[in-house]
Amino acid sequence: MFINQFKTYNLAENVPSQVFDNLDREFKFNQLYPKFSDCWKTKVFVVPKKNSTKLKWIENCITQSKLFGKTCVLLLPADTEASWFRVLTKHASEIRFIKDQLSGQNQFAYIIAIFR
Repeated sequence: MFINQFKTYNLAENVPSQVFDNLDREFKFNQLYPKFSDCWKTKVFVVPKKNSTKLKWIENCITQSKLFGKTCVLLLPADTEASWFRVLTKHASEIRFIKDQLSGQNQFAYIIAIFR
């Protein structure tokens, strides 16, 4: 597991260690914050950059999970009005809404989308 090795990198991405640690215990990630063009490993934690196109990341998670059998855990703002949210609800294995505001970020809620 990457709990100790990546804790500072995790915090740099504004993901509270409590949120990340719980997910890492559950999924046992072997790759964190892959670049879009990277060769993804089998269990990845993805946090798209603030200004990136969310749909491209969602589509890549769909491809990685359905074609290559990888588990992708994606942290996104819970913008249910966004066009990408409909695609997410059709293809994600599970969607978890985070009730508490993530530290240091705006007031939007966040979701954890899981693709298996």
